[in-house]
Amino acid sequence: MRRIRQIGVDYVLMGGPKIPWQEADIRARMERCKAAGLTLCNMMIGGFTNALYGRHGRDEEIENVRQSIRAAGRAGCGGCAGHSSRSVSVRRGHGADCSACVK
Repeated sequence: MRRIRQIGVDYVLMGGPKIPWQEADIRARMERCKAAGLTLCNMMIGGFTNALYGRHGRDEEIENVRQSIRAAGRAGCGGCAGHSSRSVSVRRGHGADCSACVK
């Protein structure tokens, strides 16, 4: 992470852990970034293909995504949620001047 910071990166987008996310795990990821001078602003949620394709097990996956979003909010990595391709992202505001995010 130090090398990333050295080239001028301030904000990190990363894949999240397996769903459902746990608040403590998200906080630990945020703290690792913070210790390196970075801000974790986006974590991608994946692993819910049954929900995407309407297959058996979709209800459980939807609930896991909901729990993950709640855990991210409790950890302070909430802000706004959206989707990209077949995954959902949970992002935190990039700063006072970022019109793309809700604080």
